[in-house]
Amino acid sequence: LAAGAGELRTQFSVTATVSARASVEPLSQPAQLSISELDVERGYVDVAAAYRVSSNDPSGYMVRLAPRIGLTRSVEVAGLSSPIVMTDQVVEVVQPAARRPQRLDLRFRLVLDDSAVPGTYAMPIQVTVATL
Repeated sequence: LAAGAGELRTQFSVTATVSARASVEPLSQPAQLSISELDVERGYVDVAAAYRVSSNDPSGYMVRLAPRIGLTRSVEVAGLSSPIVMTDQVVEVVQPAARRPQRLDLRFRLVLDDSAVPGTYAMPIQVTVATL
């Protein structure tokens, strides 16, 4: 008996879809804010915060800033693609795509409400990110 060997070949395609995602991690952000009598007299407080942002969306990502009402009249924000001034509305700013996690350094000038009094308060800005 003669043995015979045959060869079989087949092809198939594999497709993978990676969902866009974005995340933010606070590196240095005060959980609480101390307002002094001098701050109240001056009318504002400057606060710096740093975040690590990761996004795999090639279109970029959106930074969402949500104010907590009551302590401030407005908040000036520097460190994004353009400077902004917030009042009591949520603000969303599109940021360019980054191939790897990046550090986002933000500076907030919290313009105090006329009724502000010295004390300790929660940070009046919430920072989140989302894909486009």
